[in-house]
Amino acid sequence: MNKIIMSEVEINIDNFNITTTDYIDVSTQYDISRRNFVYVKDLASLKNIKSISFGKNSQNSSLFIGSNLTGSLSVTIEQKNGTVYIGDNCTLRSTNIVCQALGSVVAVGNSVSTSGHNRWLSGAFPGSEFSSIIIGDHCLFSSDITLRGSDGHPIMSEDFTTQINSPKDYLVVEPYVWIGQDVKIIKSVRVGAGSIIGTSSVLTKSIPRFSKAYGVPAQFTQSAGIWLKDRSENALNVAKKYLARYKTT
Repeated sequence: MNKIIMSEVEINIDNFNITTTDYIDVSTQYDISRRNFVYVKDLASLKNIKSISFGKNSQNSSLFIGSNLTGSLSVTIEQKNGTVYIGDNCTLRSTNIVCQALGSVVAVGNSVSTSGHNRWLSGAFPGSEFSSIIIGDHCLFSSDITLRGSDGHPIMSEDFTTQINSPKDYLVVEPYVWIGQDVKIIKSVRVGAGSIIGTSSVLTKSIPRFSKAYGVPAQFTQSAGIWLKDRSENALNVAKKYLARYKTT
């Protein structure tokens, strides 16, 4: 993981940690040759893993799974030097992470939850280093959501010397974002902290913090308030935390 993406991950995920000695090494359960590696903070989380697979071209790739994972998670890493990171206390129901590009990263923060099927893909032929996906802490995803760090296929200039659809930046969902059902978010988009993305929207451009975005393609306005996961004291304290961290006057 290069320094640029490491810095971006650390900004959006509290206590990000890929120190292997802080994990239990269960690599041989998933890759007996130990060409690739799987690390977990607690063995109980493994019962909520539907599948872990490494492609034939995968080598020196790593999956890190934090404590108290619930749901049903599938992870595929297809190329060399890929990294998938799942933070603590995540609930990932019917979530499929596909780390396709060489050296790409899919990093999921702490207390991220999905209510149903999600598919998060780094993209197979990005044409640049920016195919990775970063999801900040305390994001709430509904069902049938797709994140794509790059397009599915390259588009080349007519002389075939340049890929013209390469991502220009990472796909970043900053902390404390609520994403509605059937939303699509594409390459190079940054979703600002505290934002709400309406049902069936398609985000093709970045939006600022504490926005409401909806439509195809999505348009945004500034939100007049801040969303809550529920009416519990804990949910209120989480909202206050991110309001204090990110809201500027």
